[in-house]
Amino acid sequence: MYEANLAVSGFHSIYRWGNNDVITNILAENQSGGLEVDISEVRGYIQGILFLPALFLCLLVFWMIVLSVAKCFGKRAGIVAGNPMEENIRSNKVRCPTLLVITASFCIACVGIMFIVKGATSSQNVLDDIKDGTDGLQSITNAVKTTLGDAIAFGEETIPVKDDLVTRIEGGLCVSQSDAFDDTANEINNGANQVLSALTEIKDFSSNELSSIVDTFEENFSTEDTINDVLSKGETYSTPAVYSAAPIALLGLVFFISGFLSWRVTSCKPYFCIQTWLLLPVFFVVIVVTTILAASSAIVLTVNADVCLGGPEETPEGTIKLLMNKYAGIESNAEDALNYYIVNSCEGDFPLLNNITNLETDLREGKESMVALSSILESDPDIASECGLDETTFNEVIEALQNTTDAYETFLGIVDDGQAAVECDKINAVFVDIVHNALCDSFPTTLLWIFSTMATVSVLGMLIFLYRGALLPPNREYGKYEGVYYTKDESARNPQDTMGENRGEC
Repeated sequence: MYEANLAVSGFHSIYRWGNNDVITNILAENQSGGLEVDISEVRGYIQGILFLPALFLCLLVFWMIVLSVAKCFGKRAGIVAGNPMEENIRSNKVRCPTLLVITASFCIACVGIMFIVKGATSSQNVLDDIKDGTDGLQSITNAVKTTLGDAIAFGEETIPVKDDLVTRIEGGLCVSQSDAFDDTANEINNGANQVLSALTEIKDFSSNELSSIVDTFEENFSTEDTINDVLSKGETYSTPAVYSAAPIALLGLVFFISGFLSWRVTSCKPYFCIQTWLLLPVFFVVIVVTTILAASSAIVLTVNADVCLGGPEETPEGTIKLLMNKYAGIESNAEDALNYYIVNSCEGDFPLLNNITNLETDLREGKESMVALSSILESDPDIASECGLDETTFNEVIEALQNTTDAYETFLGIVDDGQAAVECDKINAVFVDIVHNALCDSFPTTLLWIFSTMATVSVLGMLIFLYRGALLPPNREYGKYEGVYYTKDESARNPQDTMGENRGEC
């Protein structure tokens, strides 16, 4: 039974405009019985999932407006406009903005490093789960094709052997030559009739039912090429995407150091020039990009959660069931297979599998009846003469029985392999690997790491950029920006501090 993790359950229950959380509603049946996109439902669904992304984008726009307004106010806006702080009293309280920036920078550096470590592990788990499931599914599909293909081919080879035996024993095998042998003759003929009945019950070994099972598995469970393409693209982009957080962590570390440099009022004019004209513009772009990525990952997480919690059951199987109910053009065999192997988790019945079970039962009964008849015929060396059969004919009957018995023994082994190949538990376990573990557990966990990292960098980055003036050494020149650190007398006694040498200005 599927149990949703925090990422899936949280984003499925997130507030939406219109409260439309049934993703299958965007599909509708067309006139030809297929599925097509319902534009009105798509609009409603998209409108619903845009609530959280809209919050991030509104925050970004509001932040840009604040920056623009602060820049228009110039020096009167202080550090919000990018100007250095002005200390007018001897107190560490004026360092609060710097301390806030240092803390935010440290958090960004830590989040970036954690994302590189955990994000890489999580994304690799997604790829591993998908690969394991795909390999298992393809192995099962190949086994079904091989074993049932062998059954069909061997069945065709067995038909002449069976027909030869039928020809030799139909119409009666033993005609008693004495009254004392009547009971034995009746036993032989009854055994021969049971063999005939069993052989007659066995269907044509190249029947369409066996071929239908192979076709069903090839059409509905053979997805190796498609999934391998996804894996290839995932492996191509996942590693660069994860390690793209390295520049974010590096910027956080740089601003962390900048905060301490400004705290100590270190004279390092070239460094602060690089910070102002290179690092901060780059950081501005990073903030915009991470905000967009946070909004985008929120959309993907919400859609993924809706897929994983579909239907009244709120499971991936519920989503598949809703799609099957909408799609009237699905073939009956495919519908039965999906219901049995996936939707109902091996509960219920798959009619095509009954053909294999019935074939196995008929083969076993036929083999047992032939073994019983052979035992009777070989129990007494005089049976041939007592039945009015010449030695050659009698030996040919014995040989035909033995050949057919051996063929059925081999055939039973092939059919047993076929039954093992289509066993539901193995196929359902593959579905669990691909859908439950990969699509609805590892993948949303990876997306949650992306979302939380991008959201953290976005919000804290806006705060750092808003207080970017705190990354510069404070202004201590008397009267420069109205604020003062020294009194007039102290300023006169410290002329080296009157030229702004420690501010790091460019």
